[in-house]
Formats: sequence, structure tokens, C-alpha cells
Amino acid sequence: MRSRRAVGSLIGIGFLLMILAVGFSFYEVVNRIERSSDGILLEMAALDRTAADEDLDIQRVRLTGSNSLNLTIKNTGDILAKLEWIGVFDDTSNTQDYYRVVASLNPTEIQTDIGNATIVMNPLNE
Repeated sequence: MRSRRAVGSLIGIGFLLMILAVGFSFYEVVNRIERSSDGILLEMAALDRTAADEDLDIQRVRLTGSNSLNLTIKNTGDILAKLEWIGVFDDTSNTQDYYRVVASLNPTEIQTDIGNATIVMNPLNE
């Protein structure tokens, strides 16, 4: 009979150890998620800081014979600049047209014929 009294104490200790293990595991998971999100936030802040170093200079704009807009752009910034959209604003209209353009310019690089195939203008404003 005496040996059965110790079994309850051992089961109680086992439950306490399981509760501590679950609590510690939960703490580790939450801590790992926080560290991961902090790393992502730091990367985003670094990208925001470097985005301030982007600087594009439009050197030439001309309309080709097929009424396509042809741009010559120079990257005068310190980092790689990615050009994804070009907005064309018309003073006689309330709307602005945006055209998808995919171009990447390294620092001090000059690219011509940007938008030549994708931006078609109507010079008569019709």
C-alpha cells in the first residue's frame, strides 16, 4: 500500500513538468516569430533608406514616326533604379495615362528607347 502513495506525487510532478515544457515551447515560438518580424522590418527600413538614393534624370523625350514615346533616361542616383510605370499627363484633359515599362538602370547608366514599344501617343489629342 505504501508504494501506491508515491505514484500520485510522481504523476503530479509529471504534469507540472509538462506544463513547464509547454509554457517554455510557447515562449520560444513567440520569441522566434518576433525575431523574424523584427528582421523583416529592419530590411524594409533599409530598403526605404536606399530608395531615397534613387534619382532618375529624363534627358530626352521624343515622339517617333509611329507616334510612340521614346525616352532617354539616366540614373544619377547611387543605387540600381527600377522603372516600372510611366505616367503621361495631358494639360488639356483631367485624366492621366500610366504605361507599364520594365527597365533597370545601374548608377550612371543611360538607357534609350524606353517606352518605345509600349507607349503610343495621340499627337492630335483625339
